[in-house]
Amino acid sequence: MSNPIRKLVGQTAIYGLPSIVGRLLNYLLVPLHTYYFAQTADYGVISELYAWVAFLIVLLTFGMETAFLRFLQNEGDKQKAYSAAFWSVVGINGLFYLILLYFNNDIAAALLFEGHNEYVVLLGTIVMIDAITALPLARLRAEEKALRFAAIQMTSIGLNIALNVIAMVFFFSAERPEEGILFILLANLISSLAKPLLLYDSIFGICPFLFQQALDLLDMLAEKFGDLMLYQAGGCCEGTQPQCFEKGGFYLRYGDVCIGTIKRSEERRVGKECR
Repeated sequence: MSNPIRKLVGQTAIYGLPSIVGRLLNYLLVPLHTYYFAQTADYGVISELYAWVAFLIVLLTFGMETAFLRFLQNEGDKQKAYSAAFWSVVGINGLFYLILLYFNNDIAAALLFEGHNEYVVLLGTIVMIDAITALPLARLRAEEKALRFAAIQMTSIGLNIALNVIAMVFFFSAERPEEGILFILLANLISSLAKPLLLYDSIFGICPFLFQQALDLLDMLAEKFGDLMLYQAGGCCEGTQPQCFEKGGFYLRYGDVCIGTIKRSEERRVGKECR
């Protein structure tokens, strides 16, 4: 067997392991939950909530991780492709979450969970986190970091299982089934939060890239217009947005303060040096 084929088979097995093991372990949670819930209808709430997860995770990623992996093959600037895909997903999910927070009571009532809007908020938070981390995980696949990919997924799955067992065995009371539902959702939320923490470099590593893009844009403008002044007014109304002027194109007002100076790319330095 040639090395490329061996590599393909090995990575496929590693990438598939979290999915297979995760489904198996989550299936084993069913007898745990049904054993502690006095009424099977209470567990039915969990089943209904997670049915929405399957639908929303597809909707909120809108196939961007697959598009990213495909587009990456023909894109010279891989960081730019990743940044565009990532912020697209973040933007859509941010809008979704704002709508969810504003209408959470109405959504809960429509789903027949009136009085338990916390279910809707927690579920929406879980889905948003999972959707946003889909792109950094896809990037690990593109970079062929199969072991790290599997380790992050398995850590999240293991944490979810452990928290479910602890919550149901030691803290759950059959007389308060709504608390059990909250325990399950909170366990999932904590395990989902583990993924962005473990993917910190892929998520927060975008910031220096965006900063460099801003510097490159300033270089381009300076080549055409000469020295520039960036001005940020204080206040609440029109004119308080960031503004860019040619040198001498704006007269400073009393009380304006220089924050710093940005050098050209050939002598790049960002810091305090105002004249």
